[in-house]
Amino acid sequence: MPLDLSRYLSLFAAEATEHADALGHDLAGLEASGALADGIDSIFRHAHSIKGMAAAMEFSEIVEVAHAAESAIGALRQAKPSAAPRPAVDLLLEAAGQLARMVRERGGGAEPAPLPELVARLKRLAQDPLAAPATVPQRTAEAPAEAPSLRERLRSVRVKSELLDDLLESAGDLMLEAARLRELARAVPQPARAPIDEGIDRMHARLRGFHQRIVSARLTPLALLTDQLPRHLRELARLTGREAELSVSGAEVEVDRAIVDELADAVLHLVRNCVDHGLEPPEERAAAGKPVRGQIRFDVRRERDRLRVEMSDDGRGFDPARLRA
Repeated sequence: MPLDLSRYLSLFAAEATEHADALGHDLAGLEASGALADGIDSIFRHAHSIKGMAAAMEFSEIVEVAHAAESAIGALRQAKPSAAPRPAVDLLLEAAGQLARMVRERGGGAEPAPLPELVARLKRLAQDPLAAPATVPQRTAEAPAEAPSLRERLRSVRVKSELLDDLLESAGDLMLEAARLRELARAVPQPARAPIDEGIDRMHARLRGFHQRIVSARLTPLALLTDQLPRHLRELARLTGREAELSVSGAEVEVDRAIVDELADAVLHLVRNCVDHGLEPPEERAAAGKPVRGQIRFDVRRERDRLRVEMSDDGRGFDPARLRA
């Protein structure tokens, strides 16, 4: 009797998406540091994990890309160049983005088309990891292809947010019912009431603990959002001809997943504004005596019961005269 793999689809989509996102994040970090030793082993493991999970699910088109990427990363690791070749990182980042897309499509029940041209370029990179891979035309889209799906990815992390909402509401209802039972128990004569009150107290304590655990389950570190930003920033910078680097502070702060979901689009819009309107082109920055690569900061901190989010860049800023005009 053939094994029914469909019941493992949601688990595959969740785990493979994590590995694809981590692959893109680590590659962006490798490009920023320039040191091949910084994360190459982790990058190889992520590609290998995606290949293995896709093979178990019999998703041949994902296996083909992941295997070619893994071979290219392995060849690069064996070659041990002093610095990560930028053309190679460019190609591997493209592969990471395509893998993330293909995994999401499989998770949604669609069948992604094979990518023979990308696989061929990855195989050429594996054969000669220090050669410049063939380039492909840059997209002229206003935003990265992955950006619209970020909200969807944040909405579900292992457990659907809607399920946690239902559990939280149910826990609140049960606590109200426990309070109602306590009121009804007051009509019971005192000698028989003591064990009833004791039982209600135990039930209320259990329900309160249950409620608190559900609240904790809804919390997620902001890294779920910020880990996606370097890849989006890199693609935006390439599309606009800018050079930019992102530094993040406060990614470990835990907030409700609904808040992270609502922040996703706004944060991506702010990053686009920093690149499009804040940072100058490299030649203007060089003429002004600034570093060619612009700096964007994303800072998050708690202030009592509020979350303070700040985005800043070291660009020229707004022109008051133009704004007034």
